[in-house]
Amino acid sequence: DKAPNLRDELESEFYASRHNLFQILKLLYDKSSIDSVIENLEAGTGESISFAIELLDTFVVEDLKPYIFPILEDNTLSNKIWALQNYFPLPEYTNESLFKAILNRNENLIGKRAKIYALNAYSKLENVSVSADLVAQLFNSDRILRQLSGELIKQIDSEEFARCRARLGDKLRVDLDRNLQLAEQIGESAIERLEFFSNLHYSNSPAASLFWLYNSSTLVVSEIDILSLSVFKLGKKLVLVEKGNLLLEQDNYPPKKFLPGDIMICNANQAKIATLKAAKGSVIHYVDYSNFMSSIYNYDYLIDFIR
Repeated sequence: DKAPNLRDELESEFYASRHNLFQILKLLYDKSSIDSVIENLEAGTGESISFAIELLDTFVVEDLKPYIFPILEDNTLSNKIWALQNYFPLPEYTNESLFKAILNRNENLIGKRAKIYALNAYSKLENVSVSADLVAQLFNSDRILRQLSGELIKQIDSEEFARCRARLGDKLRVDLDRNLQLAEQIGESAIERLEFFSNLHYSNSPAASLFWLYNSSTLVVSEIDILSLSVFKLGKKLVLVEKGNLLLEQDNYPPKKFLPGDIMICNANQAKIATLKAAKGSVIHYVDYSNFMSSIYNYDYLIDFIR
């Protein structure tokens, strides 16, 4: 109840883990048989789930059954936990220790979004303090976790924040200051930006919102032709409007307005034939078009930023 986004994200993680389980089973057993199991489980009725488990029971080795069956059975969560306790003892967490466990979890075993939501939920705890786990995130190589922890520590104890900030290396300190200043300038945190990217109608994959969050640069612009800015004179950029609007005007074409959620491509040659004027207080995000295109065809590129 303190972190509904985190709860939903952990549920997504569960289904992703179950998908991975079946991918491993396909390496051990006949692929078509595993596909039939998946089909029946996804039907979601008591009868289809029972049939899926009976089918697995015919070819899965006995040693694996106690690990797999409780996860798939049509049973309550508490009964599933009870059945797995002998193999995977479940520690009991307070809200605070749960958030810390998620923050400290191996990144190969949990998604980036879950860590972001857990760190954000940390601020909703009663009697929240600047713990070692929270300070550790300030030294994280992940700039979003670093920014969120900086905001939270500063909110709890500004003097402690100043002491922690002084311990950062020059590069991390400059990057943190820039991100905190930008968040203050546009009036929203990394969580709010993540929610904006996640709610875009064309952002169906969780990777899409993370791509924008980790790869885009953000500008706050007012009543200026953004094509005249030096950054847009270097190659092609993909531009996403978050607040305000952009008005594109060029000869022989009617004006076109880009509203929040709209995406457009800008290139250096446009500045010679068009203007792209930003309304007062507009917030835009941009990425290099070449990076965006390579991420579509090179999955490893995305993984570097999702981990």
